[in-house]
Amino acid sequence: MTKKISISALKKFADEYGYDHLIMFCTAGQMQYLATYGKTVEQCDQAAQFGDKLKDAMGWPESLHAMPSRVKKLTEKVQKLESLLNSHGIDPSEVE
Repeated sequence: MTKKISISALKKFADEYGYDHLIMFCTAGQMQYLATYGKTVEQCDQAAQFGDKLKDAMGWPESLHAMPSRVKKLTEKVQKLESLLNSHGIDPSEVE
């Protein structure tokens, strides 16, 4: 029986071997699995984007593309901050 590949397992592997990005492709019989990890939020996003390209190349449906949770949380925070700026009459695109 296969287990889901946890992000903590990927992090442990990346830390042990000194990698910034990790894209793991596994099979168990006819089933295929793909998991990604990046040390920083930016690297996490890059690994996920590469993982999505692999999924496309293997013919996986686009519904299996996923935004990493760290990237999703950061995106939500940015949206909240932009909303807060807008509510105070500040255009977020003008903030450096």
